[in-house]
Amino acid sequence: MENWKESPTLFVWIIYTLFAVILVGFFVIHLIRRNLTQENKRKQELSLLEEKHLKDLLNKHVRTQEHERERIGSDLHDAISNRLNMILLKLRVSNNKNDIEEDINETINAVRRIAHDLNPPMIDKIPIDVLVMAQFDRLLPKYEVRKWSKSLSKTIWSPDLKIQVIRIIQELVNNIVKHSQATLITVKLRERNRQLFIVVEDNGIGFSSDDKGMGLKNIENRLFIIEGSFKIKSENNKGTKVIIALYNGI
Repeated sequence: MENWKESPTLFVWIIYTLFAVILVGFFVIHLIRRNLTQENKRKQELSLLEEKHLKDLLNKHVRTQEHERERIGSDLHDAISNRLNMILLKLRVSNNKNDIEEDINETINAVRRIAHDLNPPMIDKIPIDVLVMAQFDRLLPKYEVRKWSKSLSKTIWSPDLKIQVIRIIQELVNNIVKHSQATLITVKLRERNRQLFIVVEDNGIGFSSDDKGMGLKNIENRLFIIEGSFKIKSENNKGTKVIIALYNGI
């Protein structure tokens, strides 16, 4: 036993073993610290991305609201103020009550339309395909409108999402009326497995890919808010086709 305790070989092996354990310990600690550092860095990057996403969302929402106010102001000026001025002028220079009564009725209908657009009644009860198709009824009979709709699901779309979809469709309708010079509009809607696809196509003058006005930017902002997407296919004098895709993840 005395020879074993005094053996220099055993002492050397003990030193080697302790050194190896210390090295392994340092290596493990280094790995743990590196993993913690990387995890903290990932959390910081994720936090920055989430913050940026929220800022983008807020900015797009604000811009969308401002554009909506401008559109409402334009509707009030064009559809209401101008009509009232015309009625006032006719009252001053004409005694034809029939013309004046017709103008008043048209103004009342315009007020109802604007109110309906701002707050569609029973929006939580009406299916989304019915709400979408109804937005094109105002184009009749000036335009030929062809509708196709197929719903293969019982997905419940939230009222907030429905409002955004209606605003998007209204924007498309306004673009058609103001810019397209179209005579035929084709609307296709398909709903399946929590997915909604809307295709709006016209035979108007179209536009170049670089010519995207505020209306299309507003559509892009709204789709960003509800996490949807869209594509536009258009060429000069070859009409425009808009494809909208939505997914209900709830």
